[in-house]
Amino acid sequence: MKTFKTNLLGLALVGLILGGCSQTATFEDADLMNEQAAAEKGGFKLDPVGTVGNENALTLTGGGNFDTDCITSTSGSMYKATGDLSTTFGNQNNPSTKTLNVEVWNTPTTIEYRFTLSSPNPNGNNLQYYDEGTATWIGVGQLTVGTPFVVSRNLPTDWKAGDVITEQWRQTGGGNPLDAGDVSYALIGICTTTSLSPGTTEPICEGTAFSLTATVSTSAETLTGGFIQILNSSNQVVASEAVTSTVRSVTYNVPTGTAGNYTYSAQYVRSTPSFRYQGSVSSTTSTVQVIECGGCEKSFSYQVNGNEITFTYIPAEDVTGANLVFTFPQSALDSPLEGWTYNGQTMQKTMDLKACETYTWKVTLTCKPLNNPQNKWTDFNVNGESQKGSLENIKC
Repeated sequence: MKTFKTNLLGLALVGLILGGCSQTATFEDADLMNEQAAAEKGGFKLDPVGTVGNENALTLTGGGNFDTDCITSTSGSMYKATGDLSTTFGNQNNPSTKTLNVEVWNTPTTIEYRFTLSSPNPNGNNLQYYDEGTATWIGVGQLTVGTPFVVSRNLPTDWKAGDVITEQWRQTGGGNPLDAGDVSYALIGICTTTSLSPGTTEPICEGTAFSLTATVSTSAETLTGGFIQILNSSNQVVASEAVTSTVRSVTYNVPTGTAGNYTYSAQYVRSTPSFRYQGSVSSTTSTVQVIECGGCEKSFSYQVNGNEITFTYIPAEDVTGANLVFTFPQSALDSPLEGWTYNGQTMQKTMDLKACETYTWKVTLTCKPLNNPQNKWTDFNVNGESQKGSLENIKC
């Protein structure tokens, strides 16, 4: 059995041991180029190697594109390569025909073969592979006509997508032998799934902490290599982590200092130049909506109902320990505000103010029947800043 490791720059040849088949393969440069050209097509045109001659070499079609396709633990046969090899034997006037159908694909851990024989002779149909190490054919079992014969080989632990597995196979007995020659298959990598945690379900205020987490997974086996990343709406990577046997996610703290809508996606970037796991992107994006909170204007007003006055104040921002001062000349109040302190012609109080919250105070003025109304209220200030604006003094 021979393994070729391929990439866009060429082919690197390695030897491997699978089952009872062991040998080191060597080829001339031209042979390597032929193998690569064949692998880049949808199937393989394979000629026999060494002393194993056969004018009816098997042609496989199908397979997948290892650079873009991927498999799960159960979907490898989606990309199987297939081929048929036939021969005639017996009386020239009444010849018999038998056909060997070959299917090959890979799972995340094995290379899978299925050999199905069609023949008028049900007996003595042996399946063999060629061991180049000993230059001998080794039997693996007898074929039953019409029934697929299963051969499953463990892949090497360091296999990569695009590695080409090659073995020579033949069927003997029951008439002329069917020599398939080299049966090769370019391994298909493993699918991954990338997900991104949801964005905001409701708008959040500027400055509110919010994070997104991207995760990569595979149903096939432990995932290692490559990078899990989060990207912004300009496809710029804003967070990235190397994927190991224990790290498969990355978290990004979204900047929320400025109001706006911020959209993110996630991706798993496979290792380069060789890889076992195919890259993937999140199926949905996540949007974080940030708004201005405390979006109100500061206001101060009053309503007059006879001698009763209602003052209303709405601060635009939080103020801790605010010093509030009402000015009531002429000893204008029947009674002081509860919790407030007289200081000359003013009433004062220190309190915390919360942005956009409405504060109201009611007072009753002392009004005397005079010819000229007198000022009973003239100002309201917070931390020394008048909030009166264009309001008129209150007189009675």
